[in-house]
Amino acid sequence: VVKDADAAWTATRPEERKARADCAVSWIATWARSDALLGNIATKQASYRRTWEMTGIALAYLKVHQHASEPDRAAIHSWLERLAAAGEKLFENGDVKRNNQWYWLGLGLAAISTTTNDPGMWLRARRVMQDAADSVDANGMLPMELARGKRALHYHSFALTALVAMAEIAAARGEDWYAFGDGALHRLVDTTCRGLQSPQIFTAKAGIAQDLPVTA
Repeated sequence: VVKDADAAWTATRPEERKARADCAVSWIATWARSDALLGNIATKQASYRRTWEMTGIALAYLKVHQHASEPDRAAIHSWLERLAAAGEKLFENGDVKRNNQWYWLGLGLAAISTTTNDPGMWLRARRVMQDAADSVDANGMLPMELARGKRALHYHSFALTALVAMAEIAAARGEDWYAFGDGALHRLVDTTCRGLQSPQIFTAKAGIAQDLPVTA
């Protein structure tokens, strides 16, 4: 689905764009009508995994939603909104940290609300970004991700991926989320990029050598 959505987004020939978009929409609509991913979730890790899948699908749909028929659009929007609600419910539990998992949920909310025109969901996505901005410390780091020890740099990269994508969606909608927290996201980008070039920056703060190479 992601491959087809990307191909539709970059295709130069209209017939190719339509064919790839129709394929992606067809898959998503089929999942929507089957209530995919809405069964019983037994573990936190499974819930996190569902959120990642939801966000990936939502981003793919954002690229091809103009090609969806009205019946497909109605089914997909309802399904994505239910997936989002399920993801948000997990974080109502005070034992679940609002760390990178929270940011990936926020990216899903931003993508879904952009296609469904749900203003309430957009406000909740903005709240996630504000939470992230408030969490960035003076060193441009995320304390909850720094606490991951040898994986601190990895998880900073992972969190940053979601946050930058959120900020870019917001920018496309005329909002500057990079400015939250007095430019907190800029500080996070700068520190993480410097860390990728010189991992010892994170080694010094985390107190342990970082796992390399870093992937996100």
